[in-house]
Amino acid sequence: MNRIAYGIAAAAFAALTTTAPVPAFAVVEGKSTQGGAFVSGGVTVGELRDLEGRKKDYRLWILTAAKGSGAHLAGVHVKITDARGEVVIDTEMDGPWLLADLKPGRYSVEAKYNEQTLRRTTTVPATGLRQVILYFDSTAELSPDLQRK
Repeated sequence: MNRIAYGIAAAAFAALTTTAPVPAFAVVEGKSTQGGAFVSGGVTVGELRDLEGRKKDYRLWILTAAKGSGAHLAGVHVKITDARGEVVIDTEMDGPWLLADLKPGRYSVEAKYNEQTLRRTTTVPATGLRQVILYFDSTAELSPDLQRK
């Protein structure tokens, strides 16, 4: 298991198996060149719950995971460009989720993880939420304690 995936799995396991408060990693927040907010994170169960509750405030949701295992991946570099080719977001994801409030329109998403680059195009709606899931080749695995039985 690689270092990032192990850290995510370990943090999630700790959050699920203890009654003591687990210190949450901070989500990273920023602004696109359009002025809309974006946030990335989701390393801990608490962060995932927080981001889940905030999805209604965004129009684009990107999720990064390992092919096969579905283990969430952090540290993915994401660059989003608009239809004119202008970069609106260029960031490294601080967890497996990136939420962005972009203007409605067509966008290109380029994501790099290790030596892999994935590219997708998507249309961000005027209302609602567009989801983009990016699966990378990775040996990352879910913690046995987190796997569904």
